[in-house]
Amino acid sequence: MMIINKNIVDMRAKPCFQSERVSQALYNTSCKICDEANPDWVEIETPDGYRGWIAKRHLSEPPAEDGPEWKVKSCFATVKALSTGDPITKFVFDTRFHAQEKGNDLIFMLPDGILAKISKRFCKPAKEEPLQRIRQLAKRFLGVPYLWGGVSPFGFDCSGYVQRLFHYCGVQIPRDTDQQRKFGEQVRSLQELEFGDLAFFPGHVGLYLGDGLLIHANLHYNGVAISDLYDDRDPYNRFLRENFIEGRRVKKR
Repeated sequence: MMIINKNIVDMRAKPCFQSERVSQALYNTSCKICDEANPDWVEIETPDGYRGWIAKRHLSEPPAEDGPEWKVKSCFATVKALSTGDPITKFVFDTRFHAQEKGNDLIFMLPDGILAKISKRFCKPAKEEPLQRIRQLAKRFLGVPYLWGGVSPFGFDCSGYVQRLFHYCGVQIPRDTDQQRKFGEQVRSLQELEFGDLAFFPGHVGLYLGDGLLIHANLHYNGVAISDLYDDRDPYNRFLRENFIEGRRVKKR
């Protein structure tokens, strides 16, 4: 098993940097290798069962696990070289890594052998979170730009956004909208939706906040925004309401 050695890596539809971005993988994501036929590219499968091509140089053997697992709770967290304090990269929300505590820092080794540190105030132990926290977490990303294939605060697409929120809380849901529609319990009508349900529309998904409010990464607002499904001053709200397909209720197993 290999891991992603960069803070975030594009997964492509074909082994070419000009190919469509289908998703992304965060640092330390474990990867199953599916195809190594190309000398510079490798097809991987991430733990959610999603496949895509990445540049081979972004894969490494995992470093030895030293300490408990942590996760990044802020949008971004700067990683610095332990020896000099110089910035190396930025980890994004929900990045997981093993580290030892030392004062106000977490110390760990990167796959290239460099000892690094990250401020503990940006992280917390990688434990499950109550799903009720999703409302607070979701609003943290208001205004983050829309990015096709995006799964991080650098840019989200609709399904990548909701998947990241649930993953942070300890629930692995599928990557794409059509796959997510097969997950959880069906909610047939808009009126039956409850806080935390996934709401589906043609080629689109959002998180229902209650009282007719939907938070979602969308092209209409070019980012993460809240739509009031019953406020017809914006025709987009009426479009969503009239084209609601179904909801899905996600529960921890």
